[in-house]
Amino acid sequence: MAGRVFIGQIESIMKFTPQLDLVLTPERRQAIGYLKGLAVALFLLLFLAIYAWQYQTLSARLASLETQKTMRLQASTRVPKVNDSEQKKIGAIRTMTNQLLTPWESLLTAVEQSWSSPLTIVSLSTNSDATTLLITVSAPKFQNIHEFVQVLSEQKMLRYVQLQSEMTQDRKTSEWQAVVQAHWVE
Repeated sequence: MAGRVFIGQIESIMKFTPQLDLVLTPERRQAIGYLKGLAVALFLLLFLAIYAWQYQTLSARLASLETQKTMRLQASTRVPKVNDSEQKKIGAIRTMTNQLLTPWESLLTAVEQSWSSPLTIVSLSTNSDATTLLITVSAPKFQNIHEFVQVLSEQKMLRYVQLQSEMTQDRKTSEWQAVVQAHWVE
C-alpha cells in the first residue's frame, strides 16, 4: 500500500508539470534564426559604438598633445626682451669672450717674425668683429713700415694685410706712425 501511495503522489505531481515540446518546427527555427541575427547585429553595433568612442577619445587626446607641443615650441623659441643695461652687459661679455678666443700666441709670433729693428710696435688690438688685428707702429722711415707690411702679409696666419692709415708725427724728427690692419685665419 505504501508503494501505491507513493506512485499516486508522483502521478499527481506529473499532472502539473508543463509539457515541453522539444521538436522544432520551421516557424520556431525561423524565429531562432532571427534572434541570432538580431544578437549578432546588436553585438556589431555595440562593437562599432565602442570603436567610435575610442577613436574620438584618442583623436581629442592627440589634438590636445599637438596643441601642447606647439605651445611649448613657441614658448621655447621666444627671445626674451633685453633692456639697454642688459644689452650693454651682453656686449661686454661678447667682447671679453672674443678677447679670450683670440689666438694671441700665434698672432704675436707672426708679428714678431715680421718685425725689424728700426720699427717700433706701439700697440696691438683686435677690432669688434674679433677677426681683425690692428697694429700701430712707428718708424723713422716710411720704407720700414712698408717692409713690415710686406713681411707681415707673407705670414700664413694673416690675410688681407693692409695699411689702414699713416702720418708723420713731427716734421722735425720725421717719425712715421701707421696703423696696419690684418685679418687672421683660424
